Amino acid sequence: MVAGSIYRLINFYGSKSKTVYRVAEPDVVIAFSWNSILTVCGNGPVQFPVDRFRFYGYEDFEAACDLKGDLHDFLGHIKLVNELPLSDSLVLDEVEIVSSKRILVHVQTQDGPVMKLYVWDKAATEFCEKFKALGKPPTVILVTTLNPKRVGGALTLSSLSSSRVFFDMDVEATREYLAWYVYESNMDVANRVNAEIVTKAETATIGDLLSYMKQQEAKVAWFECSATIDDVVSGSAWYYIACGGCKTKATKGPTTLMCKKCGKTEIDGAAEYLTKLSVYDKNDHASFVLLGDAGV
Repeated sequence: MVAGSIYRLINFYGSKSKTVYRVAEPDVVIAFSWNSILTVCGNGPVQFPVDRFRFYGYEDFEAACDLKGDLHDFLGHIKLVNELPLSDSLVLDEVEIVSSKRILVHVQTQDGPVMKLYVWDKAATEFCEKFKALGKPPTVILVTTLNPKRVGGALTLSSLSSSRVFFDMDVEATREYLAWYVYESNMDVANRVNAEIVTKAETATIGDLLSYMKQQEAKVAWFECSATIDDVVSGSAWYYIACGGCKTKATKGPTTLMCKKCGKTEIDGAAEYLTKLSVYDKNDHASFVLLGDAGV
């Protein structure tokens, strides 16, 4: 479709916008069906914008956190990708991304607070493909329709199936932000945050962990939890058979060991330590499992 053109749409259906996870402001939505027919009628007098984004900053996302309301867009610069700083030598671990279907990006808008942005599934694939095509790590990122929620007490942005990813020169908004960023005085402002602070794990109680695990939409996340060891559980296995490469638990195939994370159907297995602990804090009890060197 071309901005400014008039189209005739046959076979469609309309509905009111959802009150939760709205991706646009209008109250009415027109949707295509499998037999919709779209034809061009010509150029119209009204010029529609090529791109229309609804950007939120840290304070806006904080106010909308966990409300399941309108889904807004983020525009800013990248601090870290999967906890690694940007450099010309940065290479994405595609095996890990395919396995986890997730990319963790620490982002910041100008000199505002740094936020964690989880890019999931199709958006993670798009991120990876564009990252490789660019030939160097991008500076600016724009991600659409993000769900703000609190994980481990901290504001976190999470992509959805409708989310799209744009980098430096992809659209006018990223080009304008990049022009702001490369201006010398602004670059100094944008780089004030200490990477050690950025990568610090989110703290959580045992109750927070249990509550998060029960959420239907819960996905892989990292927390820092302090608890008291009540007992080292005896009678349980003290090792597990892991992939010799990534240390993930190996699975048995018909005649070989396989690794889901690496995607290999034949691997060399290795015994890794496993220790099960009974722990507690002020309000809850739980079992923690330590793997590999942590279980020694």
